[in-house]
Amino acid sequence: VTFVQADFKLQEILVVVDPEQVLQLTSPSSFTNTITDVQVLAGDIPIKVEYGKPTDVACTTRESDCDPLKGGIRIIRDGSTGGSTLGFKANNPTYGLGFVIAGHETLAVENKIRQPVGGPISGTVKLRFYNTAQDYAFVKCTDTCTAVDNTIWAPEVGSTYPIANRVPSSAQVSGTFLSKSGVGSGVTLGDISVIQPDGQITIKLNVVGGDSGAPVYKPLVNGNADLYGMVIQRITENLSLYEPWHKIKSDLALTN
Repeated sequence: VTFVQADFKLQEILVVVDPEQVLQLTSPSSFTNTITDVQVLAGDIPIKVEYGKPTDVACTTRESDCDPLKGGIRIIRDGSTGGSTLGFKANNPTYGLGFVIAGHETLAVENKIRQPVGGPISGTVKLRFYNTAQDYAFVKCTDTCTAVDNTIWAPEVGSTYPIANRVPSSAQVSGTFLSKSGVGSGVTLGDISVIQPDGQITIKLNVVGGDSGAPVYKPLVNGNADLYGMVIQRITENLSLYEPWHKIKSDLALTN
């Protein structure tokens, strides 16, 4: 069921159903029997069933409402006045579908995350690491979050990159040129500088406020991108710090 509304003027209950979901989850006859049973419970109030598919809300800016969610758009912790960037889609075997953001955007597990700013709750923080060696959090999709695209949005260059690969530690090599796509400064480019003893990586690109959580990636000639990690901190102008994918995956127990 996509939508249910009680219309007090017409004195009826409107049920909007995605026909494809009905066929995937049950049979037409079984669904009809369910509606018949509900009608018995509703008594004299008529139930009107309409069929239609929900419409995605396309992102127009990094600040706007986006459905499905995707890497590169603005998110905010409920109660915060700042905001940061959604990193990328993720799945956790315990909590299911969600996304990864910078750990310092959160204060504690069970914090609520909104998208867009001022919009509804999109997720709940379930796993959080924030210390000098770790800065990332897993947010479980809840409430209005029904889907997360496995993509990175880079509107300044007119691209949406499907994530082809999430690179292992062996691919994190000094001198590799990468991009980042963040709310604060858009798309910037730079090369990997130093791999730190704790696994974090410095990269020669600029970030500003709002870029925390921005995906770090390598565009490919076929229009896809390889995901390398997520920005967490500005060190100096044109030098920043990011958490590599393999480290985030291990600590947050992600399946992808």
